[in-house]
Amino acid sequence: MKTKKLSTRMMIMLLAMAVSAFALVGGTIAWFTDTVESSNNIIASGTLDVEMYWADGKEDPANAIWTDASTGSIFNYDKWEPGYTEVRHIQIKNVGSLALKYQLIVAANGMVSKLADVIDVYYADPAVQIADRTVLTEENKIGSLTEVLAGINTASGKLEAGETVTVTLGLKMQESAGNEYQGLAIGSDFALKLFATQATVEEDAFDDQYDVNAKLPVPVSLGITLNDARDIGGNFYLMDDVELDSAFGVINGADMSLDLNGQEMKINGSDYAIRAYDGSTLTFNGDGIVEMGDGIYANSGSIITINGGTYQFGSTGKNNSCHIQNSSKLIINDGNFISNDDNAPILYCINGFIEINGGFFKNEANPNAALLSMGNNLNYINNQKITLSGGTFVNWNPMNSAFARPWTNPTVPALIVLADGYEIISETQENGDVWYSVVPVTPAP
Repeated sequence: MKTKKLSTRMMIMLLAMAVSAFALVGGTIAWFTDTVESSNNIIASGTLDVEMYWADGKEDPANAIWTDASTGSIFNYDKWEPGYTEVRHIQIKNVGSLALKYQLIVAANGMVSKLADVIDVYYADPAVQIADRTVLTEENKIGSLTEVLAGINTASGKLEAGETVTVTLGLKMQESAGNEYQGLAIGSDFALKLFATQATVEEDAFDDQYDVNAKLPVPVSLGITLNDARDIGGNFYLMDDVELDSAFGVINGADMSLDLNGQEMKINGSDYAIRAYDGSTLTFNGDGIVEMGDGIYANSGSIITINGGTYQFGSTGKNNSCHIQNSSKLIINDGNFISNDDNAPILYCINGFIEINGGFFKNEANPNAALLSMGNNLNYINNQKITLSGGTFVNWNPMNSAFARPWTNPTVPALIVLADGYEIISETQENGDVWYSVVPVTPAP
């Protein structure tokens, strides 16, 4: 009897069918495998948090009773006379998780009288108990209060997380002060301001230099520093009223912030008074007054942010007081914006964006003037918008503007819009003005 041998091709086909059938009925094909898992990875931001406390300088700093400085005044007496002395311990605590550098300055609100010339300032680091006036000597005197208000830091340094520094600050009216110093004051009041920012301590994958450019605010009293810093930026605060002969701002991608600090800045000139160019950022903080003959200008992808203050615009002779264009942005979170130009809207943008999250807007020269306006160049129509999620507009409802409605061309969208979840309410004032305020939509009952 002859035996038939299967061909090689037939054997391969039968083997493949067997493997397929094995898989269909639940068979398993195993491969060598291995797994490595790294668990509990963390990405979380640190905290930068500084606190300040004060105590009576006559006490031993180690046993003093401390008061949170943010809850009230540290120096509060209105009967100063020659020889009168006040001493306080100041304690600065880093209660965050990141190292920080700090500076403590004295800043007056309002006009500083010559009384500051005859008040001497004393400083001790570390803190010492001032048991009597004889402890205050020429060795620990840092100058007159006038000099300190002009920008001398009363304390500065670096604190790692959890560290504390305690210093002593003394004020004494010179015995030589005569009658001409009666009835004067250091502004309406003055503040001890503590500024803090990141310090080069923590390290990343390369070194500890990633935050080397974190800057503490620089005091400004003459305005010269602001003009010098236009292409390098920095953080600044006004020490007193400032008058500039020409515009100021930032260029070349610089980043600048200015704390108005309750002071007044007057900017002369016939062109835009505040400017940001070339992808720069400019931020205004704090209360104060900015008076300008002309307005604010942002160009070339720059961003201007206003978080407070009063901005007074004169008769500009232009079509607007604030001009935002070429993919730039103006963000208004708070502040008062007052125009004295009966012909120009306060805010205007073309090929740019404005976000209004708060603020008060009024034209005092023309109560019925439009307050917001847009460019109507169809080439930019999809790259410009004013978005409202706050703000109060006097005698002008921004949603009644032609720019708040789609144009006759159905492809052109509305250019002044309410953010989702917001509406406009109106309220008539006693003087007849109507305030239109952007507020969150009231939920239905």
